[in-house]
Amino acid sequence: MAGDPSMSPSMSPSMSPSMSPSMSPSMSMSQARPRLALACINIERSKHLFRVAAFLRGHAPDVTCLQEVVADDVDWLGEQLGYPHRFFIPMCRFPEPSGARPIGIAILSRQVFAASEEIRYAGGGSGRDVLDRSSEEARFRTNRYSVGLVAIASHGLSFTIATTHFPWSDHARTLDFQRSACDRLLDLLNDRSLVLCGDFNAPRGTEIFSRLAARWSDHVPPTYTTSLDPVLHRAGSLQLLVDGVFSTPDYDVTGVTLHQGVSDHCAITAQIGKGTTGQVPRQRHVSLEVGLPPTCLAWSRPTLRPLWLSAASATPPWAAPPR
Repeated sequence: MAGDPSMSPSMSPSMSPSMSPSMSPSMSMSQARPRLALACINIERSKHLFRVAAFLRGHAPDVTCLQEVVADDVDWLGEQLGYPHRFFIPMCRFPEPSGARPIGIAILSRQVFAASEEIRYAGGGSGRDVLDRSSEEARFRTNRYSVGLVAIASHGLSFTIATTHFPWSDHARTLDFQRSACDRLLDLLNDRSLVLCGDFNAPRGTEIFSRLAARWSDHVPPTYTTSLDPVLHRAGSLQLLVDGVFSTPDYDVTGVTLHQGVSDHCAITAQIGKGTTGQVPRQRHVSLEVGLPPTCLAWSRPTLRPLWLSAASATPPWAAPPR
């Protein structure tokens, strides 16, 4: 695990200033209905790990969705911040001087998962491929693009929280493989009740983001014009809002706030409420699309013993399970 050498674990959360006043953390009751505190961050692998940890420690969300997270760091963040329930989906192995490391998306929770699921919608990778960064098409070919979903039961309500890291294109263009990925994503999630957050790699106002906003409610206030950190992002200050929080109409999403100084993307926080009750789903862990290689990792016990969801072996090819 490699952190930002300029940071230290004792960094104060004040190093992660909000772009507007933040919400109060942890599960709360509003008008006699439970609400979940949510955070969503593209953390750029291990580059800003201590900033991310300080931010999450200060805001203490109930559920945290991460994109571009290194597999080994999921354990560290969970143990440091009190998230015993974790769901990680690998997208690729990122090439670094010390070797290729698996990265992907993850959901961390203080409450047990009533269900967890991966839905793959794009990309030619298995989750084990080394990322080819030579072109946009090569990135797409060597990545595995999925939505990770978890159901969390509270006070008779079931909250479905989902996250994804959508295919990237240079200069915020809309490419055909992104259109196909969006078609598939919308089709697979057509009948789902959910809150979907993540890095959508498509600026608000462009074709892909507009299609998502036509299907689900876009909860990032229009006053925000960028979700890229002007200091920590390698390209500097860009007016591109590519990260978001969407939901179906049965969710009440409030207090959406973007925070600078956490990663190269702004962190997003929100309060998630449910407008209607629903049956809590039967306990399960992962349902994989038929024919896709099972590559997910889920923890759902305080003992932190993982369930490697693979018919072929008890451990993934790149790591041993945590003890």
